[in-house]
Amino acid sequence: VRLQRSSTERTADHVTMAYAKAGRDLIIHRGPGGYGFNLARINEMNIFRVVDEGGPTWVAGGRPGDRIIEVASQDVSDLTHGLLVQAIKAAGSPLKLQVVAMQQPAAASAAPATQAPRAGAVQPVSIMINKGPKGFGMNLSRIGDDHVFRVVDPGGPAAGAGAHPGDIIVQVAGKD
Repeated sequence: VRLQRSSTERTADHVTMAYAKAGRDLIIHRGPGGYGFNLARINEMNIFRVVDEGGPTWVAGGRPGDRIIEVASQDVSDLTHGLLVQAIKAAGSPLKLQVVAMQQPAAASAAPATQAPRAGAVQPVSIMINKGPKGFGMNLSRIGDDHVFRVVDPGGPAAGAGAHPGDIIVQVAGKD
């Protein structure tokens, strides 16, 4: 798989670590279709599984893979999926969340931290994902003309290979 990094925040280890340590506050105003996200609980973490591009959560700065740690200034990092949904419903609109970008393990095939691209640059990276006992540990989506990693399970084969939520797939098995 050959992919492009969706942002420099997830490209180099030193940038990822700085980004992941600081929580981001999101103020989300419910739209006619809701907040524009779907949740998942993966490895004891609540994350945005899907964030509708252009929807209320996207506009507020939420992205697929972001871990939800607070709802209305209350720690929700240990809540089950069902209890998190209840907390979100109880918080009302506008919804105040604190999220952090999920930090993925660095892969040997990923670019070393010393080669971080300049802001806005696209960096192609080649990775090899081997299927594990539970699959590839990822969920793909098509956004516009691009195929992207929408979810990358922490500790799964795709994460171990260096894939991150939001990465754009540009080539598979040598074919564009």
